[in-house]
Amino acid sequence: MAIIRVKTDCRTIGEAVRAASPGDIILLQRGVYRETVTVNKNNLSIKGEGPAIIDGEFSRAFGVILEGVTGVALESIQIINCNKNGLWIKGGSSHSIICCRTDCCGGSGIKIVGAEGVRLLSSAGGGNGQSGVELVKCGDILLDHCTLNSNAFCGVEGRQTYGITEIVGCELRLNITMGCSFEGGFPVRLAGNCITDNLTDGCCLTNPLSELFGNMVSGNRGHGILSRGRGSTFRENQIANQGETGLSVTDGCLVESNRITDNGGYGLLITGRDNLIKTNIFLENREADIRRLSPRNRFIDNNFNTSLPYELKRWQDCPDQSPL
Repeated sequence: MAIIRVKTDCRTIGEAVRAASPGDIILLQRGVYRETVTVNKNNLSIKGEGPAIIDGEFSRAFGVILEGVTGVALESIQIINCNKNGLWIKGGSSHSIICCRTDCCGGSGIKIVGAEGVRLLSSAGGGNGQSGVELVKCGDILLDHCTLNSNAFCGVEGRQTYGITEIVGCELRLNITMGCSFEGGFPVRLAGNCITDNLTDGCCLTNPLSELFGNMVSGNRGHGILSRGRGSTFRENQIANQGETGLSVTDGCLVESNRITDNGGYGLLITGRDNLIKTNIFLENREADIRRLSPRNRFIDNNFNTSLPYELKRWQDCPDQSPL
């Protein structure tokens, strides 16, 4: 394993990549690097030693490209002002993006297409023309304690993802469309995230069997969580102060031990059947605590602090038979 220092051993990051062998570490000294870096070797680590900025100057499409390689680690690097994506990962697997930022790019800060096993840890992205992170037909992706705020579309968006996509301890705020959006594909897990103050919905999911645990979802102008994924689980979330409905679910979902309060529409909107609504707290939702559009749902030990809908208290422990 060799250590290559940019500006000391090589003039540019691209030059350092060409000189490196798999397993080498490339260290970026403090400064601004005006180049597009294409990484075409496996198992390289590229780390910033001080504020290391890759600037696209609004004249280059990408800041860093990883295409068809495995085991690349990027750490403590900021990528800004690219016409398309700050970081573009196409294919390959087992990459780690640690303490990096991707800001003010015309597309998404990070776009991952067809890759597997990518870990984004304590990274951030804001002010991008699309999303903070965009996932397309990729699998087994982890976002852990990332901050993805003030993007033109979403903090995180996914389309046709596979394996398990996990979003843990992230902040998704002030995005113009949604905090996160997943359309099609395999289950998504969201745990311990702060999804707040987005200009439309907090979270929109169509993926079946998804799991949302312990999230704070508040202050979004549209819906808090809009789920069309069958068989999903919503447990111990705090869902409050949305402009419209707090939580919307379809068929076969478990809604357990959530606190759903002060939403501008319904607290919980049930559009399908065979859902179990258990041990939740509902308080002061403007239209009604629960609106159910289909029969055959079950309600157990929920705490209603308002009288809407009044009839629900009389049969919440029984199989659902009467309309709201």
